[in-house]
Amino acid sequence: MQRFSVLHGLCASSYFAGKMEDAFALARQIVEFADRQVDPTFKLVAYRLLGTTQVLTGRSREALESLQSAERYRDPDR
Repeated sequence: MQRFSVLHGLCASSYFAGKMEDAFALARQIVEFADRQVDPTFKLVAYRLLGTTQVLTGRSREALESLQSAERYRDPDR
């Protein structure tokens, strides 16, 4: 959990600083971490973050795939 929080914070900092390629690289690391976790919430957040950074770095096709992946982990009852 701590690793996820640190990576997420670094990614957010890069995002708000306009360093989108750095944010994208960090988002990929977050996805790698989340994919090893049992809790689907990690995957939801990770793929949503990856999709957002992909949109902002001109990777629209990949962004759609990532955002669709995020949707699969959404639990409307939570």
